[in-house]
Amino acid sequence: MKKKLFVLILLISFLSGLLLIARDISETVPKHLFLTPEQIDPYTYKLHMGPISPSSDYRKQADENYITQHYEDAARYYLAHLQYDPTDINALYNLSRCYGMLNQPDLAVQYIKLAYNNGFTNVKHLARDKSFKKVRSTQVFKTTIDSLKAIKK
Repeated sequence: MKKKLFVLILLISFLSGLLLIARDISETVPKHLFLTPEQIDPYTYKLHMGPISPSSDYRKQADENYITQHYEDAARYYLAHLQYDPTDINALYNLSRCYGMLNQPDLAVQYIKLAYNNGFTNVKHLARDKSFKKVRSTQVFKTTIDSLKAIKK
């Protein structure tokens, strides 16, 4: 009987400790870990690693916005999607295409590099992709393409 009471007291103490730890953690973790596309400024957002969530339909909405030439909205949705899947090569590349269409060469290059670092290899396509027409003549774009071609060899 004493042994059972001792085990019960230990168990209650252990569970109480877990509840205190859980409360402390819940007070430090932000309630909204991810931003919605409407909250994302596509010109200043910094991509960070996040958990993968297969339930996200942001990628589909991003693609639809890109097809309908709503490039700023597409960028928001690609960035929202990339919070959940930061290594999605196609999303990274398409995001860079959005920035190309928005005449944002630095951002276009930033996401081209991320796509390349995550496995994108079609550097020849980059040089002729019409989405980069507005930024193709910029020094940052030319330098990036040349450096990726050199690495590819």
